[in-house]
Amino acid sequence: MPPPSGIGLKAKVRRWGRSCRSLSACQFPLRLSVLMALTLAMDGFWPERHALWAALTVALLCRRQLEPVPIRASQRALGAALGVLLSCLFLFHTPSRGAFILFLAGLGIASMVARRHNYMLYSMVATPLIMVLVGGGRPIGEAILVDRLVSTVAGAVLLVAVNVVVAKMIKIL
Repeated sequence: MPPPSGIGLKAKVRRWGRSCRSLSACQFPLRLSVLMALTLAMDGFWPERHALWAALTVALLCRRQLEPVPIRASQRALGAALGVLLSCLFLFHTPSRGAFILFLAGLGIASMVARRHNYMLYSMVATPLIMVLVGGGRPIGEAILVDRLVSTVAGAVLLVAVNVVVAKMIKIL
């Protein structure tokens, strides 16, 4: 049993209530909620365009600490673009089953190594891997590649836009 803390539940609730009165204290859930609403609205308007990739991008990139221009967002967008180009190998060439399995294994290993060292490289090698796994191993079509790229860039742009607006709002208030 953990030792009892000196602060009671009533005091904790009051402190939490006071902290919610300032925009800077609740900016993270506000940003995340707005971003999810925007990306889900995109998917509602264009359900056939795989716009949920934008929501995935936002979920992966939105950080608690407010950064007006997040570095990871640009790395993710550029990495996804390069990953889409890497995925184009499957559009113009259908490898043998063995070569395909070796390629996927190589992407898996590269993504584990790259995740620790370089987020852009990680995004580049993880993009085709995720697309193949989500697609159940079926060939990747041109439309899916374009949708993935557009949605990832749209998610990153939305993240930057919402971060800039909230950062300005906090400065004003």
